[in-house]
Amino acid sequence: MKILQNLEDYWMRVHELAKTLPPVVYITSVEVPQYPHHRAGVVVEHVPFYAAQDILDGTHRLSTEEEVAQYKAGMEAARERAKQQVIDAKGIHIHNVVAGSDLKVEAKKGK
Repeated sequence: MKILQNLEDYWMRVHELAKTLPPVVYITSVEVPQYPHHRAGVVVEHVPFYAAQDILDGTHRLSTEEEVAQYKAGMEAARERAKQQVIDAKGIHIHNVVAGSDLKVEAKKGK
């Protein structure tokens, strides 16, 4: 019954920690010697329940404000690159608009 009690304690701690976290939690992976393929320093966005599990398991910690800012900037840059790839793939050309004129959007089939 010791294992069952330990599991109950673990899940109780997960739920207690999750209650104290914001709706969106940024956590950063830490070095874990027993998991050689686990990469430290990776920021992830989680819901409180899963963030609490990772924190209690010792594989992650709460991210710093600087880490969160870098993560968000990286995600925005990735979104912009993906958006540009779609535009390029569809052959869409957007021209600058001069005040008072109509927006011109041309769609040309590429290659």
